[in-house]
Amino acid sequence: MRKLIWPLCLMTAGILSACGLLLRGAADEPAPSSSDPPESTPAAHTDLYREGIDTEEVLAAFSEAVLHAEYSSGKGDASLVQKWGKPILYYIHGAYAEEDLRILQDFFRELNTIPGFPGIEEAPDESGANLDIGFYGADEFNDEFGDAIAHEVADGAMQYWYYNKSNVIYRGRVGYRTDTEQKTRSSVLLEEIVNVLGFNDSVTREDSIIYQYGSHIEELSEMDWLLIRLLYHKDIRAGMDAESCTETLRRLYH
Repeated sequence: MRKLIWPLCLMTAGILSACGLLLRGAADEPAPSSSDPPESTPAAHTDLYREGIDTEEVLAAFSEAVLHAEYSSGKGDASLVQKWGKPILYYIHGAYAEEDLRILQDFFRELNTIPGFPGIEEAPDESGANLDIGFYGADEFNDEFGDAIAHEVADGAMQYWYYNKSNVIYRGRVGYRTDTEQKTRSSVLLEEIVNVLGFNDSVTREDSIIYQYGSHIEELSEMDWLLIRLLYHKDIRAGMDAESCTETLRRLYH
């Protein structure tokens, strides 16, 4: 089973309580009469808009993935946005395969093209990293993450730390088991990195790389990429609540 576990650990306090976005339904517009002025030209879509994905879908997916927690330390407020504010410097260690490294590096290159994303690159050494990425045998994995995943069977796990007042993530770690087949690990590789960026699992989107109930999806869905672009948009700030996110997302996505 490829169940993802990712409890959050904080510098001063933990998070998370579920909080949904405020979805506002639009009323039908009255039909124009002969005395009505000519209809105005519809506003052009923003560059974030994706054909076939409506605003309500985006709001619901963002609420589930960003403003809801699967696990919590019991402190802090998870109904607020958490995201990285400074460049991510990663250090990879352990018995990884060439394919593992290729998948991660390809994904990092794509992340670095997203406007507003602070950037991710390899640290010069372990001491300079703020994201630790480790590959472990089963026993070593349990030694590293056992307290967090004692009640689950996991092929990968992640944790991140953020400042309680600002909700800015400043450190993270990801672990993978090497005793899994490559197809499974290839999917978990991306899942855990997406989670450590500030995302929760999805229980509704079966095509998502962060689908909670396990799959062998090996690439992000269009919605996954859209949510990353939205989370790291300059107008979505760490510490924003659901109402503020809703107002901003409605403006950004149309």
